[in-house]
Amino acid sequence: MKINLLRNIGWKIVGLLLAFGLWFHLTTQNHFRQTITVNVEFANLDPHLKLVSENPRTVKLEIAADGKQLFHLIYLKPIRLIVDLAEFRKPGNYSIELVKRHLTIPENMDEVMVGFVGVNSIAIALDWNKPADDSSRN
Repeated sequence: MKINLLRNIGWKIVGLLLAFGLWFHLTTQNHFRQTITVNVEFANLDPHLKLVSENPRTVKLEIAADGKQLFHLIYLKPIRLIVDLAEFRKPGNYSIELVKRHLTIPENMDEVMVGFVGVNSIAIALDWNKPADDSSRN
């Protein structure tokens, strides 16, 4: 007896897609913990200042959320760590405590638990941003 695997191929593909969709829906309802690494980004640096050093440059985060939220935060709209430097107006060495408000987590995901792994602050050094010397352009 000869078996024709290509017979009703459209229905077979639809069935596989439906099965995958059902599996994905049921699996992502579970709660998961995931550790990811994000780069430290800075915003609103005074134009008269420049960032000389930062330590660390990356931070590990542990995220606890259901599967759909975790998928969203890792793959669809990746979570970012953005530190606002607007309050710094003078050169110097500063330590900034990392808090949840530095993370780009959508407002509708309040139940997502995020923790910083192994670090709770970053150290930065700021210096004056000296303009280029015009005499060297001749």
